[in-house]
Amino acid sequence: MVSIDFTKLKTQYAKNYQQLDYLNIMPLYDYHPWDSGNNPNIDKITNTILNLKTKKPEKFRFRDQAVNFFSKVMKTQLLGLNCANSKSFCVVPSHEKDKVCVGLLKLMDNLSADFGFINTNNLIRRTNTVAKAATGGDRSLQHHLNSLEVINVQHVHNQVIYLFDDI
Repeated sequence: MVSIDFTKLKTQYAKNYQQLDYLNIMPLYDYHPWDSGNNPNIDKITNTILNLKTKKPEKFRFRDQAVNFFSKVMKTQLLGLNCANSKSFCVVPSHEKDKVCVGLLKLMDNLSADFGFINTNNLIRRTNTVAKAATGGDRSLQHHLNSLEVINVQHVHNQVIYLFDDI
């Protein structure tokens, strides 16, 4: 196992967007894959994203810190880009059937009032487990679309939907 001094990791700053782009992905940061700790580009943001995703109870305090960090970043970076009409959020589910990143759901809970999201539950679910992309699974859009379903089609009809993913 690789030993990393997380206090000495490089940092990066959030991307600054002037307007919403409804046709393209708008990453807040560049993600550098963990690669078992062997990637020399690992930085504080990568570590914070991984903390957001943690499922280990002994690391939940780091998950909560990551939720608070990304809540502040998103409010600072994206709040001015808000559109006026009603909108909903969807969190891209985990690769596992019926699983969603708890950290992302907590983040959405923190953002709902500021962004005016009209839903309180996630609107899509994974219908069957797919191979994890980080370990070589299929990354194609169609592969993922084949394993996802909208939970409440009426709720998303003619709505602006913000789609959030952790990586």
